[in-house]
Amino acid sequence: MPQEDEYTYEEKLRREILFFLYKEGCWGTHHFPIAALRHRIRIDSELPSNNATKRQIKQLLREELISRYKQYKNIHLNSRKRNEIETKIQDLIDNHYNI
Repeated sequence: MPQEDEYTYEEKLRREILFFLYKEGCWGTHHFPIAALRHRIRIDSELPSNNATKRQIKQLLREELISRYKQYKNIHLNSRKRNEIETKIQDLIDNHYNI
């Protein structure tokens, strides 16, 4: 597993988006507004830009790790790819829950 310092800014942002949705339990019928997402995550103690957040959401949609809901205004994690998502953010989960 790479250390936190070895990830690029884009990878950190993508992982933080996945981890936030994971913590909130946004699977399937539970979803989160895209507009509010940017204000809830931090990368290196700073808010990410709107453009960077939108780019990473589009990338996650292409990878089918997240799905859109309700006229594309909300997103949720793809429950069919749960193992892949948990593998990508395993170190964040371990740090958060102190396992």
